[in-house]
Amino acid sequence: MRAAFAAVVSTGNISNRDLEALFRARLTLIVTGFASSSFVELERDSIVIHA
Repeated sequence: MRAAFAAVVSTGNISNRDLEALFRARLTLIVTGFASSSFVELERDSIVIHA
């Protein structure tokens, strides 16, 4: 059975270009977050890795 992973993106109103830039800039942190947790939240100014 595969583990379930979830991501919440809570950036508010943001253009697609800015959203893509946000993901690109934080991709390593997102991947690292999923290595230790199954729930990661991406905000405009931070990443929250839920235990």
